[in-house]
Amino acid sequence: MRNKLGPLLYALVALLACAPAIVAPFMHTLQKKCSRAAAALALAAAPLARADIYRWDDATIIPGTESITPAPGIDLSHWNTPGHTLQYADFTPYPSLSAADFSHSDLSSSLFISASLHTPMVSGCIRSPM
Repeated sequence: MRNKLGPLLYALVALLACAPAIVAPFMHTLQKKCSRAAAALALAAAPLARADIYRWDDATIIPGTESITPAPGIDLSHWNTPGHTLQYADFTPYPSLSAADFSHSDLSSSLFISASLHTPMVSGCIRSPM
């Protein structure tokens, strides 16, 4: 058995020693494919990085939130007048809203499913969020 394994082990060691020379011609192609995949992933994720606040019930933009990107510390206070509320707001795409100010805002039926809300200011909210 030892005599049969010897040549096989030598062949395996020789193959491993040559592996970089065998793989090298394919590395450029692999790098190009990986960079294309990364670019495609970035383009696919672009709609998720939107800068508006949408309603979860009908997927329309809440008027006045165009180009607002919810983020930690955002001030969304006093959104409580007709035509200027956060009713049905979908905050689920935004992972962190820590220290956000929602005081005196109408958050009725708003969604915060995956949003992290560490120390938000919600005093005087007209209705509590869902």
